[in-house]
Amino acid sequence: MVDSPISSFYHAVKEVFAPILLKDERWSRQVDPKLQSLLGHLENGLAASLRLTDPSVDEPINRDTLSIIFNPVDEYKYWKELQDTLPTPQQNERAKFFSKILEPFKSVFDGLQRMSFEIDKALKPLTTLNALNYNPYTEALWAASVAQYDQNMQIARKRVAAKIGLENRNFLLGQLVEYMKNSSKDFLACSGGDKTVIPPTHCAPELINDITWIRQLESKIKEVAKVSRSLLDDIDGYHKLAGDIESLLLDFQSYNKEKLDNWTQEMLDSLRTRSLGNLDTGRPVISLNKKGQPEVSYSPRLVTLMREVRQLRVLGYNIPNKNT
Repeated sequence: MVDSPISSFYHAVKEVFAPILLKDERWSRQVDPKLQSLLGHLENGLAASLRLTDPSVDEPINRDTLSIIFNPVDEYKYWKELQDTLPTPQQNERAKFFSKILEPFKSVFDGLQRMSFEIDKALKPLTTLNALNYNPYTEALWAASVAQYDQNMQIARKRVAAKIGLENRNFLLGQLVEYMKNSSKDFLACSGGDKTVIPPTHCAPELINDITWIRQLESKIKEVAKVSRSLLDDIDGYHKLAGDIESLLLDFQSYNKEKLDNWTQEMLDSLRTRSLGNLDTGRPVISLNKKGQPEVSYSPRLVTLMREVRQLRVLGYNIPNKNT
């Protein structure tokens, strides 16, 4: 794939821009951490795309990256790529197990992609209308277009369901229920203090690991909700699954909010009591004591706090000021 624009772009990012903007001591300091994170995600995504589109491409798989996983299909591809490449037989078996469990999701999502034409057709009645031109004279036209849209969507859903078949849909429902059970089990373990269910992230504080893992899990569960609502809402067992999904998503939100609130209160209390160490920004970070030995004026917890604040901002959270 010498002439592929994806290949050219990937190698430009990997060999030119990433080393300069992520590793070069001079330039890396001038780049916003969020942009650095996005650049790393871009490199991983391009590498994954190359491996899928060209079997001859020999780009190594980054086992530690989860940045390209946004839905169950992405996770299926992740484990599918990892199987037979891990250092131990146990790890390879684990990768095969996960890819097998997630394979039905891939079939369903592929089916949805093939039905994109039906979705476009369903939306067509609305695309000819001007949303800013709604008035009593166009009300009847709007009502007719919306009715046509609803009818088209019903037809599209029936065609998707027909392609999958009742037996496969029941099988899919069973797999989704099992996936939800495992996700709930992992979440309960994590919220109970067992952090072994969370994949380790290099140089990330525990708080960031927790929140990031929950948000990734939340994204996957939302995809499960979307697929099940489109394909399974007319079979037995769906409504219980939908209720379990809604309950788990609420638990995710409560967990992250509680973690962030507790962290905020702890840090504000520590700042008020000066238990984080010396905060005098006018002092040098490193100084010599009476024996001529170097001493670091920042406490390790303060360094961790700075990393937590920076990464929480990258994740989109607002960090309160000391006086608020």
